[in-house]
Amino acid sequence: MAAAHPELTVVAAHFGWPWHMDLIAMALHKTNMYIDISGWAPRRVPAEVIRELRGRLSGQFLWGSDYPFIAPERCLSELEELDLPSEVMTAVLHDNAARVLRL
Repeated sequence: MAAAHPELTVVAAHFGWPWHMDLIAMALHKTNMYIDISGWAPRRVPAEVIRELRGRLSGQFLWGSDYPFIAPERCLSELEELDLPSEVMTAVLHDNAARVLRL
């Protein structure tokens, strides 16, 4: 879909698990594809996903809490424990979503 419709913004929920490596590969090639990290506590997100969140795909990740199953406070606390650079935290918590939603 992302390749056939480049004007379409595609958001993949739950970081694509269990196909997260496939999703990462697609996001590397299609800048209109975003990866949502809701659905799992941040400390449970696979290391490969966190590596891309820290690096080359930081502009394509979105944060979600998966409330009410996981409390937003818990997600934010665990996200902080990942010790992400401040610009990555700002992108994931605000800037990327603002871009997707055209705010």
